[in-house]
Amino acid sequence: MVAPVMPGKALTLLTRIGDAGPARWPAAWGELPAGAKVVRGDPLFPRIDADRARELAGALGVLAGPVSAVVPAASTAAPAPTPTPTPTVTISHDDFARLELRIAKVLAAEKVPKADKLVKLSIDAGDPEPRTIVAGIAVRYQPQDLVGKRIVLLANLAPRTLRGIESRGMLLAATHDGRPCVLTVEDDVPPGTRVS
Repeated sequence: MVAPVMPGKALTLLTRIGDAGPARWPAAWGELPAGAKVVRGDPLFPRIDADRARELAGALGVLAGPVSAVVPAASTAAPAPTPTPTPTVTISHDDFARLELRIAKVLAAEKVPKADKLVKLSIDAGDPEPRTIVAGIAVRYQPQDLVGKRIVLLANLAPRTLRGIESRGMLLAATHDGRPCVLTVEDDVPPGTRVS
């Protein structure tokens, strides 16, 4: 894929992964010769040191601070564009009405083996039997801390199997500072109560 825009780098890369022929598509699609050896070499794109960054910045008429922060010189700086908010896709009331949001009580919770983020929850969502859901919240929550919480559940989501466990619903959570924050309710709202 690199060959049309950087043919020299593409040829170096292909040579290093065992394809000494001209830059071509077959290497990208797994047709390398059997027994080909991967060869180590100098970085394809070496890091630029601070002195070289300042030299390049001077040649381009910009001011250079740290290598990661090359900024235009004040005389040539264009005003920063005003960030535009990401447009929100609107849905109809009928679309929203199709979502079955319910209050559910966490009955039991445990980490999913060999998964850093997943927790398996047994919940009472007002169904005749408890249901199981799997949620990627282990980076913030210890399983025992979830037991007894009343969460908001998307109950009519199609089942999905995660790490061999069928998850029948999805808890709602916000993301703050890269960590999940499970939506809960304060009062003892009965499990199965619809959220509208």
